[in-house]
Amino acid sequence: MGDEQAVFNSFNIDAKYNTVSNTSIMAGFEFSNINFKGADNTTVSYIMLEGLLPGKNLLWNINLTKRIINNLEISVEYEGRKPADTRVIHTGTASIRALL
Repeated sequence: MGDEQAVFNSFNIDAKYNTVSNTSIMAGFEFSNINFKGADNTTVSYIMLEGLLPGKNLLWNINLTKRIINNLEISVEYEGRKPADTRVIHTGTASIRALL
């Protein structure tokens, strides 16, 4: 224990587009190549690797926010990740906010 070491090499790109009609779209992509030394199935390794795995990892997201009426806003968000040699993980959320 205590011999864990991680080296991250990452490439990130983010974009945001706003319209005059109160709509915004944000998107992002990240590629991370992780070299890890130590036991990769421990709590410490999970925290160090931020839930990813040693090797090549892909993460992407997109968020659409639209103001429906003067004080009501809807947001739809999608996140995907592909940790190393595992299957793709998809996560989606939607929310409505009242602006006061």
